[in-house]
Amino acid sequence: MVYLTTLLSLALAGGALALPTDVAPANFTTLSPIEARSLERRQPGGVFITTDIKWGGLPGYAKQPWDICIQLDAPWYKSISSIGPDSGNAVVLSEDYNCGTANRVTILNPGNDDLRSIGWNDRAGSFMVRQVAVVNGRECIRSVDPSTFPGLNCQFCCNGCSRSGTSCCPEGQIC
Repeated sequence: MVYLTTLLSLALAGGALALPTDVAPANFTTLSPIEARSLERRQPGGVFITTDIKWGGLPGYAKQPWDICIQLDAPWYKSISSIGPDSGNAVVLSEDYNCGTANRVTILNPGNDDLRSIGWNDRAGSFMVRQVAVVNGRECIRSVDPSTFPGLNCQFCCNGCSRSGTSCCPEGQIC
């Protein structure tokens, strides 16, 4: 197996949003097609990626630290076509190399096997894994800060909010 090391960094976006200061090594393990199909998705911070749609092409899996910017290098840089975070995780893809605040999208478990469907095929330059809650077997968001999970619809809120929008209602409030 080949271990590909990605660089980690911290960034200051727009002078207002400081990204986490922790730095940790991040490795993606290249998997054979048989290993990829048998992979159980249950690791905290775990992310499965492939370079082609429908989970095709070069597959990789890594358990990444939460809230740390993972900078993608070859062969992953701007070549991810399918991505799936493990249960209890969300992936925030960034188009730039430093998890900047412009051009980001959030992917929840079970993931997206064709990033063309949301205009993100071969666009990711970096990503961050964020922990999410699982209530009644469904991923949900407790945050009311849309910058934490960009592009999410309110239907994913843990408190059952179903109002459309990009932020969740505070718990206990009517949407």
